[in-house]
Amino acid sequence: MLAGTPIVASDIPTCREVGADVPLYFDPHDPVALAAAVERIRSQRDETDQRIERGRARAALFSWKNAVDRLCAVFEDALRAD
Repeated sequence: MLAGTPIVASDIPTCREVGADVPLYFDPHDPVALAAAVERIRSQRDETDQRIERGRARAALFSWKNAVDRLCAVFEDALRAD
C-alpha cells in the first residue's frame, strides 16, 4: 500500500483487518473472481486511484514504533490486572 500499488486481496478476515477498505477483495476459492478483480483494477482508473490514496494513508498507520507501543500497552494492561 505504501508503494502506491493497487491491492487485490483474498476476502479473508486477516486481509480485511490489515487492508480495511483499501483492497479490492475476491473470493479466495474463485479464480474467476480474482481475474474480475484484476480487470476492475485495470479498467476503473478513478476508483483505483482512490484506493491507492487510501492505501498510502492506511500504510502510514503501520510502523514498528506503533507495533511496539501497542504491544507495550497490552503488557501494561496485563500487569495492572488483578
